[in-house]
Amino acid sequence: MIQGKVKKDKIVVKKETNSEWRVLWGKGIGKNKDMRLELKPVEALYLQSRNNLKIIGEKGELTREDLIHKFAKRKKHFWKRYLLYEDMKKRGYNLTLRTGKIELYKRGESPLSSKPIAVMIPIPALGSIKLNSLIKEVKQAEERGLDLALGIVDRDGTITYYKVKEAFEKSTTLKLRQKSNLS
Repeated sequence: MIQGKVKKDKIVVKKETNSEWRVLWGKGIGKNKDMRLELKPVEALYLQSRNNLKIIGEKGELTREDLIHKFAKRKKHFWKRYLLYEDMKKRGYNLTLRTGKIELYKRGESPLSSKPIAVMIPIPALGSIKLNSLIKEVKQAEERGLDLALGIVDRDGTITYYKVKEAFEKSTTLKLRQKSNLS
């Protein structure tokens, strides 16, 4: 089992003591740095939940609940981002995490040797995205030859995906609300 240590907002896997780091990196997990592989909290939680990673904190091994509690306090929408990441991994996609986005690769293809097929933006169901930001994201995805998708995660953890082809320019905010069925 791979072992990593919590260092601020990431989990560090030392290469010299974890020969399996190459497998993770080949699947787009972590950032390859000199003598270490740096995992983002979402990646670490996913690996831990699959019993592939043991995470050590200041006071010993961290449980799944410890890790969720630690990073949910620091990172806005951590849990919803994790649910989206986990769902895409279960569907067989290799992923790379970028600031506020997730890049998807064809099933079975390595991020090291192929280009992404789509960029996904995670959004909480009660969140919003400004249309000018959405227009910018659509343009950036088009320039790279990628699809743009929104992954909407509601309070219950249900995920709805939307493929975005175009957005019209208006200075407005799109607010997503879950309709209640209460009478």
